[in-house]
Amino acid sequence: MSETYTFWKRPLHKAVAFIAPILDILMVAHLVSEYRTVMRADILSPDALAEYSLRMTSQIAVWSLLAVLLGGLFIVGCLAKSERFARLAQGALMLLFAAGVLVAGAMLGMFTLGLPGALLMICVVAGLASGIVSIRRGMRLTA
Repeated sequence: MSETYTFWKRPLHKAVAFIAPILDILMVAHLVSEYRTVMRADILSPDALAEYSLRMTSQIAVWSLLAVLLGGLFIVGCLAKSERFARLAQGALMLLFAAGVLVAGAMLGMFTLGLPGALLMICVVAGLASGIVSIRRGMRLTA
């Protein structure tokens, strides 16, 4: 009798993985609403407005990428029928996440922001490393 593969180690893991991207999407909606409110109020000086815009668009980008990553992990977990598929899909997702962070950071000029830029670069390196390791481990497993 062969044991069936399950991605979720505990039943609660699947529920948490389902709720996390939803909470991130709600956070993005809140940030967009706050951004619109402040922009309509016209209460900031031009310099403060530029700084606020960069900070808010950066936060919206990061939270959006996190929602996509967590949603992708939930989908991978639901579709995984083998450890090989799960590892390969996780690896591909992490590489896409790293690419998304790199592109968003470059487009928004976030890599020039000191500490936030350094943290984003750490996310890129961690995503690349995690993706490569997952794909290598998945390739070693038999189908």
